Amino acid sequence: MAAFLHALLFLLVLLYALFKTFSLSLDEPDAFVRVKLLSQWELEEGKALARVRVLESELEQLEGLKGLLILYGYPPGGRVLELFASVRLNRGSLVLSAPAYEAESVDYEPSLRDRLLARVEEALRDEELAGLAKAFLLGEERKNLPLSLQSSFLKTGLVHLLVVSGLHVGILYSFFAAVLPRVPGALAGAAAAALYGFFLVPPNPPALRATIMLILYALTVASYRRYCPLCALFFSGSVLLALFPQFSVSFSFWLSFLAVAYLIAVFKDVELTAVRAAFLASFAAFTGVTPLLAALTAVAPATLLLSPLLTPVVYLYALLGMLNLVTFFSFKPLVGLFELAGLLFARSVEALSGWAPLFLVKLSVAEGFVLSSAGLALLLLQRSLKGKLAVLLVLNAYLFTKILLGR
Repeated sequence: MAAFLHALLFLLVLLYALFKTFSLSLDEPDAFVRVKLLSQWELEEGKALARVRVLESELEQLEGLKGLLILYGYPPGGRVLELFASVRLNRGSLVLSAPAYEAESVDYEPSLRDRLLARVEEALRDEELAGLAKAFLLGEERKNLPLSLQSSFLKTGLVHLLVVSGLHVGILYSFFAAVLPRVPGALAGAAAAALYGFFLVPPNPPALRATIMLILYALTVASYRRYCPLCALFFSGSVLLALFPQFSVSFSFWLSFLAVAYLIAVFKDVELTAVRAAFLASFAAFTGVTPLLAALTAVAPATLLLSPLLTPVVYLYALLGMLNLVTFFSFKPLVGLFELAGLLFARSVEALSGWAPLFLVKLSVAEGFVLSSAGLALLLLQRSLKGKLAVLLVLNAYLFTKILLGR
């Protein structure tokens, strides 16, 4: 009953968020904005493009939004720019454009995140490993990675490993929970996760959702209550959509939400060995996100095997990364181990990408969303592992039939 009520609340907030997002549109020819670069400049003929986040604007609706900045001409240096730009906002999609001479680099007080990013670049001299560390640990845009490494993650279907998520906040929480008594450990772990998820990484849906869910888990541990993962998922989704209505049309929000929902549904009342659980988790997450993902890009079935196979490497890299964050990348032996783990991580993905095929599935966004939602509903109705596997197999059979027919 509790999960049903939380699901109902989530649906109501979703309707509000969709109304808010679709009713908001702007087309201003000249508005002041202060933006922070999230990616490197992409230079095209006569213009430069970059992903930005709006820090301040005379149009309050823009503050906090991410979007595309187009400067006509050569862009100035610096990570924070002030300019008067043409603003187009439609259904949560923001595009800013202006002549390059309108943009001016401004000084700003570096945040803890900015200092950590600079420290990563100082500690990791290799540009590829530094880019991987910044993307994996601090949520920097993966466009900052070398093109060859970006391609390898795409071909293997392992792009999700570059997203700050429950793995990161979970490791932070587990450290404090392991070294402190039950209640202090839960509260300290939640505080560390909140600092990381709310202040050190960008406000992206997966990181925010994972942080809220972990805080709820810590509170249930500290109060000796029973944790309801599905309730926590719906509640965290409701909070995010209420605070950030534009997340209702964010693929990042929905892919993260569906992956976690499928994991919760599949593992409810199921106990497996660690190895079997790893492969089942990969199968469930793949099934949950693929229908929606197929509407955006090619599908990489190899991720079904590669995700569990690379799990030890990813966990090692994440653990060493978190320890380096805590020590501000100042303990050289630990930094060296982190570099070795990063090298192993990157080379493993590159090596596996050589035999990981990509397939196109002819699905619309609406069809993909309906498939994923229907599959989730069917999973939640199943009580046995066999029933859950049957649902996953039927969904995948449908997807692979679409692949064969599409070819």
